[in-house]
Amino acid sequence: MHVLLDLRGSIPAFIHITDGKWHDSNVLDVMQFFPNEIYVMDRAYVDFEALFRISQAGAFFVTHAKGNLKYEVVETNGNINEETRLRGDFAICLTGLKTKSL
Repeated sequence: MHVLLDLRGSIPAFIHITDGKWHDSNVLDVMQFFPNEIYVMDRAYVDFEALFRISQAGAFFVTHAKGNLKYEVVETNGNINEETRLRGDFAICLTGLKTKSL
């Protein structure tokens, strides 16, 4: 089951039920993305075409990058509150071979 929670209410905004053979990143192919929304997901969702669609929709995403992700930092937000345990806030540009064509 894949669920999109809208934190402004108590009812999920999107639910998609699949069998165990469905890869997590495939759910991004059936979701609609909205401007100024922030989508948070784990590293299983690193699907560059889908992440590009999120960006094209005017939305944002946060994901845990895989260890071999090739990128360069283009912007750094230095206003990190150490109490949150957040290690960094960066805007990046993907530099890998498969990401340059998007």
